[in-house]
Amino acid sequence: MEFYYAIFRQIEDTVSAYFPDLGLPQIKENNWDEAYENAVAALAEWLAEKEMGNFTRPSTYDEVRQKNRNQGEIIPVPVDKEIVKNQQKTKRFSVVFPTALLQKVDRYRAKKGIRRSTLLLDAVTDYMKNNR
Repeated sequence: MEFYYAIFRQIEDTVSAYFPDLGLPQIKENNWDEAYENAVAALAEWLAEKEMGNFTRPSTYDEVRQKNRNQGEIIPVPVDKEIVKNQQKTKRFSVVFPTALLQKVDRYRAKKGIRRSTLLLDAVTDYMKNNR
């Protein structure tokens, strides 16, 4: 699982969180659960904006601890790939398929309960990942 470390800190009745690796504004909420949920969402939105590839690797726990001594609790925040996927900008384009193949695609996606574009996106992503 991919994640980035965030620094969480409670001051009076507010819990704040920030990512030392990212240029995100500080998250401020009323409790730990809300701060954590919003940190997950903010991280995913930031990654979607950076298009999952135009960013540096996350710092390790030790690197974050060295740079941010006693500034709060260091907590790993997972990358929610569903949120990232839903936040990414999309663009329509035309694709030409042989009719028989498109019918097979449609039967397959109907059985799986997914849209045609989702199936094709996943297939292209897997192909590119496995054929570098």
